[in-house]
Amino acid sequence: MDLMMFGNPLTLLTLGPIVAGFVFLFLAWASPPSKREEISQYIRILIFAFSLLLLSLSTLMFLEYYSGISWTSIGLNNYVYDNCA
Repeated sequence: MDLMMFGNPLTLLTLGPIVAGFVFLFLAWASPPSKREEISQYIRILIFAFSLLLLSLSTLMFLEYYSGISWTSIGLNNYVYDNCA
């Protein structure tokens, strides 16, 4: 999976929680007072699912970076990572 198809993944990891926080706050604010207790439970589940999504995205970013290094061809002080050249 190429993570760059979403744009810059770091931007997604930065702006995603901010936008999601505003959306969830708006959902809690716009809900009728009689249903707020019930809706808050669903919002907690959605927030937890969103945090797991961000965890999986950052894990995929790490694994993509980690697998891009050729560990067998590293020489003493002469290895250059492909993106640094």
